Amino acid sequence: VRVFSPRVIVNSGTSGGDGGGVRIDNAGKLAHCQIINNSRHSSGGGGARGCGIYMTGAAVVESCIITNNSTGAGVGSGGAGGGVYMTGGMLRNSLIAGNKHNITVGGIYASGGTIESCTIVSNATPAATGVGGLYNSGRTIRNSIILFNTSTNMISNYENAGAATYYNCNTYPTNGLTGSANIEDNPLFKDVARGDYRLKNDSPCINAGTNQLWMAGTVDLAGQPRILNKLVDIGAYEGRLPGGTLLILQ
Repeated sequence: VRVFSPRVIVNSGTSGGDGGGVRIDNAGKLAHCQIINNSRHSSGGGGARGCGIYMTGAAVVESCIITNNSTGAGVGSGGAGGGVYMTGGMLRNSLIAGNKHNITVGGIYASGGTIESCTIVSNATPAATGVGGLYNSGRTIRNSIILFNTSTNMISNYENAGAATYYNCNTYPTNGLTGSANIEDNPLFKDVARGDYRLKNDSPCINAGTNQLWMAGTVDLAGQPRILNKLVDIGAYEGRLPGGTLLILQ
């Protein structure tokens, strides 16, 4: 499946298979889309995997807003990933916010693939053994913010298994990320209460990322140049945006 044109996938749900909103296998690509208010549940005792997106193989998800996806009734005893469940592929330049999973991992469950330039915020799980933001099974995370995620067992932002590695990432506070050039300061979002996760002008995440080849000529999640100054900013948004109107989806 290849999806290139912008679209909104909203209020979908499934009780069979994986992916409440979208399932992307092999070389499928999802770009410039909004995955909102979808659910995944199972009446047969199985788990809900990827209430928003389920992705495998060489799948690519980029420049997407993945918000408010959650488990539904009859979720079963397993599964993970209120926002995204990934066993491979690339998740890039996207916002993963406000997602919930009743069993484990409210934001992203990553047993394969790579995550780059994402903002992973305000995801949650009520499970006693759950992770609020990101479960990382030995994957590489670059230029990403992981913050304000919650769980009942205090593993709020991330949990690592295997050789998980982080480069130019931000958590606040952090217990120590394995990798290099990671920061622990508050990223200073413009308005968390309104779901505005752009960076304030004095954010420590501005010019704190590492430039990559794919960024040339591309834009951030708000449509601004992906690199406004010499270095890319951490997260899905560049700071110091020019004046204008931005539509915030909640």
